Amino acid sequence: MGSENPLLLGALLLGFFGSVHCLVMCGGIAGALGQAKPGQSALSAWSGSLLYSGGRIASYSVAGAIVGALGEAFAVQTGLVVVLRCVAGVLIAMFGLHI
Repeated sequence: MGSENPLLLGALLLGFFGSVHCLVMCGGIAGALGQAKPGQSALSAWSGSLLYSGGRIASYSVAGAIVGALGEAFAVQTGLVVVLRCVAGVLIAMFGLHI
């Protein structure tokens, strides 16, 4: 469990710093959906926005879990766990230096 903490911290930080992507990609859609229509209550507008954001987060989470499980199964079966983790670390470092 202790060896997973840096990985979880890295994932959390990537999520926070990657929020610019979500703002640019989903901000307009969420803003448009959040606009109150004539005769629509504020509660209805809020619930629509919450449903949209909840569905988006849930679908991204499920897609990430599926891809992560497939990647882990591939890595374990082929014995490339260490190699793939090193490649992922180098790619993350290169993305960080690029930004």
